[in-house]
Amino acid sequence: MRDQTTLDLELDKFSIDDDPTISLSIAQLMEWRRRKTGRRLWLPPIQRALVWTNEQIINYWDSLLRGYPPGLMMVHEAHSTPLKPDQGYDTDGKPDRPDAGDYQLFDGQQRMAALLLGIGEGPLHRHLRLWIDLADPRTPGSDLKFQLRITSTGQPFGYKPDAPNQKFDLGTRHEKWAEWKEAGKVDEAAFQSVTGSDLIGQQHALSLPEVIRGILLEECGRNTGDRSLTLPESAQTEAFRAALQKALNSRLIVHRVPAEIVNDPEEYVRFFRRLGQGGTRLSNDELTYSIIKHAFPEIRSTMESIVKGPGRFAGEVDLALAAMRAAKALHTDENAKGWEAIGRPDPSFATRLTERCLETIRSAFCRMAVDPSPTLTQTLTRLRAALEYDAQEHARGLPAILLARLPTELLDVLILFDEKRRLAASPGEDRQAWDGQERDTLTAFVLHWLLFVGNDSKAAWHAFERVIEPGWSWSLASIRALVEHYEQEGIARHAPGEQALGELRKGIAAKRGGHRLRTWSERFSEIDEAPGGGETLRILSTHGELVRRALMWLQRAYLTRNYPQYDPLSGKDEDLPVDLDHIVPRSIFGSRWNDAQHRVSGIPDSADNFRWQRDLLGNSLGNFRWLDARENRGRGNRRFVPLGDDQDVLGNHGDEEAAAQWNSIIPDEGDTGWKWSPQNVGEFQYLIDTRSLYLYERLIKNSGIGSIIPGWDNVS
Repeated sequence: MRDQTTLDLELDKFSIDDDPTISLSIAQLMEWRRRKTGRRLWLPPIQRALVWTNEQIINYWDSLLRGYPPGLMMVHEAHSTPLKPDQGYDTDGKPDRPDAGDYQLFDGQQRMAALLLGIGEGPLHRHLRLWIDLADPRTPGSDLKFQLRITSTGQPFGYKPDAPNQKFDLGTRHEKWAEWKEAGKVDEAAFQSVTGSDLIGQQHALSLPEVIRGILLEECGRNTGDRSLTLPESAQTEAFRAALQKALNSRLIVHRVPAEIVNDPEEYVRFFRRLGQGGTRLSNDELTYSIIKHAFPEIRSTMESIVKGPGRFAGEVDLALAAMRAAKALHTDENAKGWEAIGRPDPSFATRLTERCLETIRSAFCRMAVDPSPTLTQTLTRLRAALEYDAQEHARGLPAILLARLPTELLDVLILFDEKRRLAASPGEDRQAWDGQERDTLTAFVLHWLLFVGNDSKAAWHAFERVIEPGWSWSLASIRALVEHYEQEGIARHAPGEQALGELRKGIAAKRGGHRLRTWSERFSEIDEAPGGGETLRILSTHGELVRRALMWLQRAYLTRNYPQYDPLSGKDEDLPVDLDHIVPRSIFGSRWNDAQHRVSGIPDSADNFRWQRDLLGNSLGNFRWLDARENRGRGNRRFVPLGDDQDVLGNHGDEEAAAQWNSIIPDEGDTGWKWSPQNVGEFQYLIDTRSLYLYERLIKNSGIGSIIPGWDNVS
């Protein structure tokens, strides 16, 4: 954009005070939002987070360059809302106090953020950049008038030109990173230091903000002073110049929200919700958080700073609502019903925060999540230290890859636990860090939830119901009682005990020579009469997410040691560096049945049974492990090679003799004459089932889960 001091838009002479509808050019609208003096345009605290995808941002700019109408935006006077009339967010998202005569952007935040990104400003600019490739012809398959590109902190070399939400394949990205490192450049600085020539697949890519600034300054008769900015002399460039000028001059309708809506808290929130239904729909949680921000504008910057620090395993919406839920549960409004005290905050509750009867909750929430040194920061620091894996200090902990998958309702409960524990401390008592048995019990509870709880919402509800009781305190006994309650209410699956495992091993060994695969209901059925029975093991071994969670914990040493730089809690757009690898490759047991090697020789009924049951068994816990993604792709259908020192995962399957057992049902690569024999089928069932039991036992014993469930009394 042009230097603001040289562009007189007469923004101080708006007639919107008297006329509810005015027309502004795109250039004028952006200048209104950017300006630091005079009558400014702020963002009201009620606004949601930025949610537009890469594709939506690019498509909006493409629409403007095509000459499509830019739409309508809504504003209201900054000092007209009754909830918190003296707060707003500036262009960078920082809270400040608007002046009399300023306005708030009530509808159009996503479009405004996309516009500012196009000139290299605004909140999106911290992690996104826009580019334009002025080469002609454009990328095949692209639906854009001009080839716009986008990069991010996680993908500094760009997304696919014809699909801006999709990353390039991993091999292409690895080649680019290798090229980057070979040139002596630093990984961490990639986002800020890439140039257009670094984008994957580019022909003549340039920074869109620089191109826009250069074109506008040229039109003003001023030299850009940037010799590196060289626009190709082509019909495409000239077409872009004309389209850009037309886009910046296109008119946009700005409508003033009527005062009777803005001045009524219920109408204000209702209208905001209705507007959200017409665009990218707000979830109930997002709307609740928007209303909370309207009452506490400063919470947005506080939550953002927490998310960048100890609270990175959750987003700001979830963290804020978890803090509010804990505050209202532990500092209950005397007029609230029981279900209102323990439930997740909703828009109705958030709106009532302005009432005097909720002042205790408001004070508790401010202390936890809004004050300059919020208790929530300390809470999350303690929880992360208590839960995160460390080979020397906390061998039972969760690797970062698993911490990043904590369910929202579980986070609510963890924050409640920490706050209750803090409030219960005696004066002068140090209840800061979770350590010793407290830490082990907390870790065991989290892992039990991740693997055995079937309904997160009900589990959280019942936890809140118990924890807010005056006599409840954190202890191993209280957590055992809570887990037992979960099992009795059907909220969590019963975990089979040691005696049941012994019976299962005998049954599996007795059927080792069989040539028929078990159906889902037949697997582990020897203990179906016991509490939970074999169904718990059937679910744990075949539910995709549970399999992933179990192996993430079991292979925590492998994941942490081999990928110390990979941190899914960082917010970067990174790929999981590991894949689920089948010990017996899927190409051996699955795929097309008409391939000769997939048939069973000798017994016809074995062939039919194997055909329909092979995927169930082959895609279960006992046949999986996490393996480096590149190693996994390189393995193909080659024979099994143990990882080596990760005995929690492989157990006695890690030695050469055990590897030979697995490889007895994995043919040599290129052996086209190999077929499954009835003996192979029996061994397939035996090896996977016995390894499933081994992994389950390691989970229960080594994690400490055995200390909080019945049937494992000898586990401490």
